[in-house]
Amino acid sequence: MDYEKISSKVPGSGVQGFDQSVEAARERVHIGDGVCRALVVHWLVAKARGEDYWTSSGKVTEPLLAASTRLSKAVRLQEEYERVAQSRLVLDPATEQALSEGGLGFVIRDTTASAQWGFATEKPNDEPEKIVHAAFDAHSRAFILSIKGTSGGHSLGVYRHSREVHLFDPNIGEFVAKSEAGLRALLLAIAAAYREHRMNLHDSYILWSFAG
Repeated sequence: MDYEKISSKVPGSGVQGFDQSVEAARERVHIGDGVCRALVVHWLVAKARGEDYWTSSGKVTEPLLAASTRLSKAVRLQEEYERVAQSRLVLDPATEQALSEGGLGFVIRDTTASAQWGFATEKPNDEPEKIVHAAFDAHSRAFILSIKGTSGGHSLGVYRHSREVHLFDPNIGEFVAKSEAGLRALLLAIAAAYREHRMNLHDSYILWSFAG
């Protein structure tokens, strides 16, 4: 979904196109709620281990979505959303356990959220700036950007390596930003893509943070 379009909007940002629904059809795998979170978890673990997700994610011995589909059955995102709505920043236990096993521990002090504004809202509060600042400057280096709107919920992965930040959307693909301006442009381009597809994921967000 719009990988080439976003890559052209932010030159030099494209790493790998990916669409979980297309991949699921190719592999004949049924995907339900939570698979985007599971894909992001496995992507973050691969990054933390210094592996290339696109060559180390089991394409030879196991299809890309197989392990993520299994993890998705344990993920309880609706319960996580309900806790957040009650101002309780309690991460989904299956997500936390899988990341912990991959060497990434939850860091609540670096976690930021907005219950009133979406991840790409620039006024009256500059939410992209908060996300960009955390991604480049926080102690944590791995993040799950959980976004929500009337179309449901979705998860994106963010990982900092040196002074580059990688961004993975399971509906679009992986991108890299070499500057804060580049990451901001990617966030806004992804938000625009969802609006063009009439998907509202812009009502609230949480940037869950992890370090290892």
